[in-house]
Amino acid sequence: MSRLILLFLSIPFLLSAEPKCPERFVRVPREPTAKNNHTSDWCFAVLPLFHAASRDYARGLCANYNYTLSIPESLEEFHLLSAYSDHVIAGVEKDLNKTIPRLFIAVDGEFTPKCKATMIRQRRFNPEKDKGECGLHQNLFSFDDSNSDPTFALDCNLEGYPNGMEESTFGEIKIRSYASCLAMDPDRYDSPEFKYKDIKNHTLNNGYFHLTWCDGRDGERQNMFAVLCGGPPQ
Repeated sequence: MSRLILLFLSIPFLLSAEPKCPERFVRVPREPTAKNNHTSDWCFAVLPLFHAASRDYARGLCANYNYTLSIPESLEEFHLLSAYSDHVIAGVEKDLNKTIPRLFIAVDGEFTPKCKATMIRQRRFNPEKDKGECGLHQNLFSFDDSNSDPTFALDCNLEGYPNGMEESTFGEIKIRSYASCLAMDPDRYDSPEFKYKDIKNHTLNNGYFHLTWCDGRDGERQNMFAVLCGGPPQ
């Protein structure tokens, strides 16, 4: 009987254990809003991946942690992740035996198939000016992560938007494709030898969001060797 009582008393303690972020993930507080599903806590990690430019590979990496691709929803989160990525660069440089002056990070966000089809059919279509379904703040992008508000990212000046287009010609046939997946170019400082722990006497060059090819082309040339994964504490 005494064993049963002890077991019964231990159950509430086990059930009340506070959720935590997995190893390598950092926990950040968030302001709960309707646009982030009233999320107040979030776990982030910038994880190295050689094929990060491939959206399938990037999603697969995050799935190993039971998380999804994610995106910073404020300037404070952007700066934090930029500092965090500095440690990733060192590891990637060691693995690839090459110097990486700037590291691109795959983040959540991809043109919807319907809007990509619209852009391909209508050569002069400009989503920046469109106020309909495929407008920038409408349904141009789809996001894997329903608990992060993408407004901050979409309000930034997206590098390559909306004209990241490539056209190939095969006889009389012309094929157009668009750079339609989001990536993050972290903050950089004016000295290549700069380390984030030494902020004095260095000028911050703010990072930005960038449109890249979802199939992974140019990933190595762009030094896209990292993925931003995120989710609630587990």
